[in-house]
Amino acid sequence: MPVRLEQTFVLFGVLLAAVVFPSQSAGQKPMAQVAQQYAWRPVRADILPQSQGTKIGDSVVVRIELLDANGKPTNALQNTPLVVHAVEPSGKVQEMKLEVPSGTSSTEFKFQAAEPGLTKMTVSNPENQVLESSNYVLITPRSRHAKPSSSSKSKVAPAKKVFSNPPTSQVYGHAHVANVRLVSLAFDELQDNGNAAAAAEAAGPRIMLQVSGEHDSNVRADNVNFERVSVYYMDSAPSQTAIKVWLTWNHGAIEPNPLVIEKGNYTAEAHWTSGSPVKNATVSIARIEPAVAVQGESSAQINFVEPVSGVAFFNPPASMSVVDEYDLHARFYDIAGNFVRTSDKRSVAVSTSNPILKFKPASQDTDWDFDTNLTPTGWGKAQIEVATPGYPPFEHTLVVTYMGVLLLCIAGGLLGSLGDILTNSSAARGWRILGRLMVGTLAALLCSWAYVIVGLPEVPAGILHSRIAAFGVSIASGWAGIIAVRRVAKWLGMEI
Repeated sequence: MPVRLEQTFVLFGVLLAAVVFPSQSAGQKPMAQVAQQYAWRPVRADILPQSQGTKIGDSVVVRIELLDANGKPTNALQNTPLVVHAVEPSGKVQEMKLEVPSGTSSTEFKFQAAEPGLTKMTVSNPENQVLESSNYVLITPRSRHAKPSSSSKSKVAPAKKVFSNPPTSQVYGHAHVANVRLVSLAFDELQDNGNAAAAAEAAGPRIMLQVSGEHDSNVRADNVNFERVSVYYMDSAPSQTAIKVWLTWNHGAIEPNPLVIEKGNYTAEAHWTSGSPVKNATVSIARIEPAVAVQGESSAQINFVEPVSGVAFFNPPASMSVVDEYDLHARFYDIAGNFVRTSDKRSVAVSTSNPILKFKPASQDTDWDFDTNLTPTGWGKAQIEVATPGYPPFEHTLVVTYMGVLLLCIAGGLLGSLGDILTNSSAARGWRILGRLMVGTLAALLCSWAYVIVGLPEVPAGILHSRIAAFGVSIASGWAGIIAVRRVAKWLGMEI
């Protein structure tokens, strides 16, 4: 008996814990289905020069790649416009407008190397639905005795199609490459590089440290996305021996270390990741072997930010009646589906494809929870979406119904008419009862729908936005309507 009693208490405790304290997976991953559904969509555009040490006047070949939330190549769902800015050492900017065709994951383009040194390239989406990225390409001067391969005023060569894979349907795990369609290009004239070459040769080789990557040095701390830590051999000719560059840093992990610029190359790259957010994470050059002077800063800083994968509604209804109002919430989530609170407030906006719905507010800056009131102004099917800059919008289909409210109004009109019949001293008989019921129901329908269509969208959300309120209006309208009609009929010498 004591054993059974003890077992009973244990079982009761387990059941109580299951009710009061939900399971870890259910409580910690409320957006897991949404995260899985959106994980394969393009989240970031990465920019990758295909070679380093390009000579002035030659073409720089660059590939742009669309990446998903896991940092893997993924196909574009539609033609995706991109803008590339190439900032030369002097500050001059080349702007290129490109387009990644639907069903492909990457694209290539060319621009002309104009100045010796590091040219910073940044790629972004003008619709702000993909995170931007940055990278560097090293441009080297020609020897003072060499002739440039093109004239100083040569234009950018038009992009040629180098891959023949046709666009395909979006299939998970399959990425196809197609060349970019170059829409437009703005550039500056090439400068004479004789003085630049002389200066570079006189200065001798140097090592330069640069960091680049996601959102221009604001990297999601998810142990997947990374910042590039690159070292460049600054000289007109590549390194004639292997150069090892050891790094030291104060947060996260950098691999490999040391970086090795192989003989005949100009650069080496490591990846810097983190599992937790931090501001001003620092990396520095600790040692170079064999010794080479450092050009510019020997350290750099970046920010590891919260690992946001997107924003989504977490309590959207599948349907609602035309008289309902709904308190709708949206939150940031990570790749696993956990809610994410950001250190800085971000802009969140909601919209709809159909004016039968309105939001109040329609946008807000938040670090956690976006709260908006959803109110119908009509009925039918509508698509609602929530978005934050740099991420694909989350979409949800909602149906606004009216039939239940219509039946409710008819019932209210009948009750209102019946109330008049039962309380009126001159009780109706025969066809007059049916007439009063019909008149009351019609009055209830007219007044109730005027209340629903005209009144509700203009009044603040609250008790008036409910089926109970609509039912009450229909009863009052039915009762008042039959009284008004009866008095008008009496004035005309009729009796209803």
